[in-house]
Amino acid sequence: MIGTINAVLGGIAAISLLVAGVTIVNTMTISVMERTREIGVLKAIGATNHDVLFLFISEAVVTGLIGGGLGAVIGYGLSAAIGGYIGLPPQITPDLAVTVTGFAVITCVLSGVYPAWRASNLNPVEALRDE
Repeated sequence: MIGTINAVLGGIAAISLLVAGVTIVNTMTISVMERTREIGVLKAIGATNHDVLFLFISEAVVTGLIGGGLGAVIGYGLSAAIGGYIGLPPQITPDLAVTVTGFAVITCVLSGVYPAWRASNLNPVEALRDE
């Protein structure tokens, strides 16, 4: 019985992670499209492809840290509330909070690679012409 519950919860977590990844790719791609002119200016004043790539990957890391941290806090709160209702204490350790945040960061970085690569390869002349 417990094995089945764990399998179902694992499946739900995997689907949630996939949906989060697709959402992050979409959000960052839109961010690149909206910031095309800004990227063009950065490249025109000397930013390299690596600089632009690093900028967007850094943005993904910060997004993952904030999202993972908030997710860990909200998860703990919900676990404590539900555990109090059914008489079980939350079984959350600091290691689990770090792992959850780590997964969030990894998901954000992996999902942000394509939009960051796309941003770093923009032609500055075309980017500045775009409006």
